Amino acid sequence: TSIIQDTPNEIQQMEEKAEILKTNFQNKSSDDQHYQQLWLETFDY
Repeated sequence: TSIIQDTPNEIQQMEEKAEILKTNFQNKSSDDQHYQQLWLETFDY
């Protein structure tokens, strides 16, 4: 049951990261190393 309880929190964090990624992408900072790391952490799960 703890996994189910933790899921909404993780989803919210993912959405927040995705929002940051969208903003960074629009700012054309996609070649930034930290941005790439954040992208991998967000989508390579």
